[in-house]
Amino acid sequence: MARQLDLRFNERLRERTRIAQDLHDTLLQNIAGLCLQIGGLTKVILTSPESAKERLKDLRLQGEECLREARQAVWNIRSLESENADLTTELRESVERLTADTGVRFHFRVEGDVRPITANLREHLLRIGREAVINAVRHAHAGEIEVRMVFDAESLQLRIADNGRGFDLGEAAGLSGHFGLTTMRERAREINTEIVISSKLTDGTSIEVKVPL
Repeated sequence: MARQLDLRFNERLRERTRIAQDLHDTLLQNIAGLCLQIGGLTKVILTSPESAKERLKDLRLQGEECLREARQAVWNIRSLESENADLTTELRESVERLTADTGVRFHFRVEGDVRPITANLREHLLRIGREAVINAVRHAHAGEIEVRMVFDAESLQLRIADNGRGFDLGEAAGLSGHFGLTTMRERAREINTEIVISSKLTDGTSIEVKVPL
């Protein structure tokens, strides 16, 4: 029991460290960039008002993206404290947050009788599902995403499919960390399974994980 608690603590520590790094590498850097651009805009306003208007529109869009990232970071931290939350509910709410104001349609399906799972399994599946949805929205520019969870007597299957632009699996294999695929594969190994990825250019992507219960 002591060993399990120690492993759990270290896992939580790694997750919090990763979130802190994400905040520094994305959110804080983006805000710093906005401040620099706003500082340079004062001169443009005087010399070229029309150009300044266009710059302001771009800055507003960047600010809105920073706000979305901040909200997502808060959700990441809060989700670490909700170990007893139901995976189906939390994953659905996460997809709703990730697709809000994007115009992306999503379908969430649960088949079979929902069964309780361990906190460790819940967390890794949640992270895999979120990463797949983020890729579909930000990188694949999908218009539609389907999240499907299937419970049967012996296993749980999670599948995320989109109608985005897809990518070449061969090329992606040579790119370290491409679209978070490396992280998803590592999480799958942590729960003793593998991810099945299917994708073609212009033909969408599907990511599937199946774990025994």
